[in-house]
Amino acid sequence: MIAAFTKESIAETKEKYGLKEGDVVFLENPSGGGASTAQILVESKVKAVLIEEDISHAADETFFKGGVPVLMAIPLERAEDFAMTEPEGLKVAISAWEKEAEIKNRRAKEDQLHILFEEYRSERRRGLV
Repeated sequence: MIAAFTKESIAETKEKYGLKEGDVVFLENPSGGGASTAQILVESKVKAVLIEEDISHAADETFFKGGVPVLMAIPLERAEDFAMTEPEGLKVAISAWEKEAEIKNRRAKEDQLHILFEEYRSERRRGLV
């Protein structure tokens, strides 16, 4: 568990418990963190981030670009500084996120291709190409 979505709280958790590749973290208070805070967790190569409240758009985008699922509504049990969940439920949620991310990435590529095509058509009409 990371108490707050701040650089200080992440550093404290790293120092106290360690934060290694493949860990799943629970952000107890996800408000306040932004892209740079999310980047710390992306660089730590966490497997997923669990939240109970929305995070900022910038942080969500950073996690998405870094391939880190941000999952809400995952049932948790808390014990002191740790949160636990059913492994199978977590696997299903991560798998669903990965499928959704694949669709979102495909649409973004299609949109980018469409934009390039439209720019080319516009330049052709103006006689620039």
